Amino acid sequence: MEPAKRSAEDRTLLSEPHGGIRGTWQWTWVSVLALVVAGYAPPAWSLFAAGTWDVRDSILLVVSAVSLAASIVFVGMLRSGLGQATSSTRARIILFLLAAAPWALASATPVLSIEWGLIPWTAASLIAVDLPARRRWWWLGGALLALVLIRVVVAACTGTNLGQMWPLSTTIVSVLFPTLVIILPLAMVFQMWLWQVVISLDAAKSERAELARTQERLRFASDLHTIQGHHLQVIALKTELAERVLSRDPDKAATLIHETQDLAREALEDTRRLVRGYRAVSFAVEAENAAAVLDAAGIRMTIDLAADPPPELDHLLGSLLREAMTNIIRHSAARQVTITLKTDEAGSIALGIGNDGVPERPRGADGTGIVSLTEQYRAAGGTLTAATDNGRFLLRGILPQTAGVT
Repeated sequence: MEPAKRSAEDRTLLSEPHGGIRGTWQWTWVSVLALVVAGYAPPAWSLFAAGTWDVRDSILLVVSAVSLAASIVFVGMLRSGLGQATSSTRARIILFLLAAAPWALASATPVLSIEWGLIPWTAASLIAVDLPARRRWWWLGGALLALVLIRVVVAACTGTNLGQMWPLSTTIVSVLFPTLVIILPLAMVFQMWLWQVVISLDAAKSERAELARTQERLRFASDLHTIQGHHLQVIALKTELAERVLSRDPDKAATLIHETQDLAREALEDTRRLVRGYRAVSFAVEAENAAAVLDAAGIRMTIDLAADPPPELDHLLGSLLREAMTNIIRHSAARQVTITLKTDEAGSIALGIGNDGVPERPRGADGTGIVSLTEQYRAAGGTLTAATDNGRFLLRGILPQTAGVT
């Protein structure tokens, strides 16, 4: 039991990000949203700091607000990560055109400064996040060139001279503008790249957990095939031979039939020994195997084996633990699992398994596995209960120490 405790303590140091993969996306979304707001803030500041207000300013404010809403919606479309083309080409075009509209409107009057170019540049940075790496920087270069051309063409059409095309409203903005031009695409790409890494790691952990279960099934299948395959092949040959000699040598056929019966009984006994050996794994070893599966799935486990159950109970206790692990991996978003094994006031062995990440109606609580185990525990004189409590799913199995093998 001591190795199980030590390994569980070591695993508690490998805590995943707060809130798991959902929490990671929330932090990513908030970070990218903050960058979007940072891109829209200087133009809005220059608009309100101008000291005058007319119809054109109101139109500019409304168009900018629509563009900001479109950017926020687009951030939600990027959840699948970097370079996955999760957004449509139409969505990208609409986003960029909505963002370029305030820039074109601001370019029509030289009184307004060039920080309005941050709005389409923010949108271009968002679009770049969802492009493959080889196209991303070409897109940003093309977007920058398009913004310059929009400013030049609109300003020229309105009679603005060259010296009036590129003013900045304040000294503070003159520092923020080049900083944001550089930071916005780099920071957005980094945030979404990090999110994609988290998705990949989570998928790898799930695959490792499934691989561990598959390897155990293959091991048992290999052992069963080794035993059954040999016996069944010999039985088939002997029965064929008995059939051939039955008419001309009945005594020989009877001898072969008796040998076949002995082989069948031997095969049955070997199979029983194999199953008993598979079942006879101690609960401490079962706990170690469960810890390995949970660790592969990125789930922390706290284990307390305070009781030493008799070997007769290992099968029922191990079956409950394996069923619980299967339900946790398949049907929950658990981040923490607690396993306790102790002796209760009546002297019975009590196994408790709890996990968080429970859906609104936890699957597996009334599945066939739990129902079957409940019947087995009842037949052994014990009880098995499943319940939810404050967002946790709790399995509790109680067995008297005198319970026989089921």
